[in-house]
Amino acid sequence: MSSGRRLFVLVFVVAVIAAGVVTDHLVHRTAAAAAQTLEPRLPSLAPASALSSTWFCPATSSVANGLADGLVVIANPADVPLTGTATLFPSGGTSRTVAVQVAAQSRISLRPGNYVKSSYTATVVQLDGPTGAVEQQIRGSLGESTSPCATSASDHWYFAAGSTDRTDQMLLSLFNPFPGDAVVDLDFSTDIGPARPADLQGLVVPGQGVVVVNIGDHVRRRQVISTSVSVRSGRIVVDRIQIRAPASPVAPAPTSTSARATNRAGPASAPSTPIGVTLTLGVPAPGRYWVFPDGVTAPGVDERYEFYNPGDGEAHVSLTLVLDRGSADPFDLTVPAHARLTLVVNGESRIPPGIAHAGVVQSSNGVGVVVERVISAGPPSSHLGISDLTGSPVASPHWVFAAGAANKVQDEWLVAYNPGHTPAHLSVMAYVSGQPLVVDGLQGVEIQPGERVPMRLGDHLSQGNLMLVVDAEAPIVVERDLYRLSGIGMSASLGIPSAG
Repeated sequence: MSSGRRLFVLVFVVAVIAAGVVTDHLVHRTAAAAAQTLEPRLPSLAPASALSSTWFCPATSSVANGLADGLVVIANPADVPLTGTATLFPSGGTSRTVAVQVAAQSRISLRPGNYVKSSYTATVVQLDGPTGAVEQQIRGSLGESTSPCATSASDHWYFAAGSTDRTDQMLLSLFNPFPGDAVVDLDFSTDIGPARPADLQGLVVPGQGVVVVNIGDHVRRRQVISTSVSVRSGRIVVDRIQIRAPASPVAPAPTSTSARATNRAGPASAPSTPIGVTLTLGVPAPGRYWVFPDGVTAPGVDERYEFYNPGDGEAHVSLTLVLDRGSADPFDLTVPAHARLTLVVNGESRIPPGIAHAGVVQSSNGVGVVVERVISAGPPSSHLGISDLTGSPVASPHWVFAAGAANKVQDEWLVAYNPGHTPAHLSVMAYVSGQPLVVDGLQGVEIQPGERVPMRLGDHLSQGNLMLVVDAEAPIVVERDLYRLSGIGMSASLGIPSAG
């Protein structure tokens, strides 16, 4: 072999080895660049060419006396089996790794509490292929909530909503999946001004460890809290568990097989005491564009948008609510630097009660914000609970939903919005225990530009353990809403889009 060829081979081998070593650093630079350019990234499916995929689930297991017991749901919509590992990192004790096997076109649910004994447990799922999608769930007497797990760590995380008022508990899970320690600062903007607790500055999150902070121990009695998590060294993944517990027992909601339709009629009125539990993954950067496919005000249903500007300049943003019938002028808002504001949709006369809508937030001066839509429901609504959704900064032609069910216990909806300039057609495929099901009536569904289409899965099938895949001809945004048909339980989350 010539010296020139030997040199080429040596360089190639070194490059391959280095690629595996520095992948972590490349992800870090990508996350930092995203924050600098104000382009937040959603968790997304790995590219088809990828040999593996990694998912970070910051907080599961038993939380708050059984109010939020956790699951990790791993879905495999491909027609070949998927293997891998799940490594569990308890908040106290040593980690444990278990083998993962997901049959073709199937899903599995892993309960960390079955493997480690800890109040809080973070999970890293590593899959030997690109096809998997991973979500985490919490569930208990105050309902349930589902959120995608993260596909990258970051040195910044943000939340627009949260509360430590009265019986509310706001828990931040700080998960460091890497060997070195991370040093973290937590800053808050509240309904009565900024807060920077001294004991939450320079907080150490041990390597391959999880620290859960009860924010109410440091920032007390705040009706609304926005959060910035800044990492001085290292990178982490952060989510928020919000528990809104009742001061006294709550009567169950009436059972209804079409409760969502019931919710969409009559004058709006806010529930007196929001009750429920939500799980929300933070976003690594503010954004200039956010889409929320669903929204409604109705008797007992309160809808509000929470805006947070963590930057140094004021943000000029508009919220356009795209009504199913009629139209409404957009809301033009100014969010000061390092501050927050709330828009209560129920209090705005331009939004007719009972008319469902999508929401689109845009920055007109290039300053990004973080936006969450919080919907709470109580009597006389036929649902009880709270849902909390951070909008989507991207559209995609392909979305996967790992968790869900459409049966006598749970009502499942998909709501799609077309932000483009041309019509799109979508189709929904369901997977149940390895069997693909073409969902009749949800094939080739047309969505006009600027239009939203709600789809109730229970009108087309009755299945538990339901994995869904939505494919469209053009990029769209798809949200999944889950409702318990009796008792407390509401959840809203985006699907997991294809990469790119």
